[in-house]
Amino acid sequence: MKKILLFFLVSFLFAVNGFCQTKKSNDDYVGKSIINQAFGDYQGALIDCEKAIKINPKNEKAYVQRANVKDEQGNHEGALADFNKAIILNPMSSLAWFCIAYSKFKFNDFQ
Repeated sequence: MKKILLFFLVSFLFAVNGFCQTKKSNDDYVGKSIINQAFGDYQGALIDCEKAIKINPKNEKAYVQRANVKDEQGNHEGALADFNKAIILNPMSSLAWFCIAYSKFKFNDFQ
């Protein structure tokens, strides 16, 4: 149920955003990545994150999303590297700090 609500919410935001601009932004690709991840298309989610990072390599949201995808795939080391990159870009990112703590908890990495 959460995935369906998330899908409709992000779809609505894409539709509204599409009327305002034609060129895709960093946030568009991050949002698309979230949808792909929710439906199990991890490869598509990673590709969208790469596109977002290419547009704006200093936006931590794309790194956090890519880390979440890697984390869900079981790539703990890759996820931690992306979470750390997000924290370097924005040390005040509460989302990045929360996600890194949750990832370490999931994988019993308490160091």
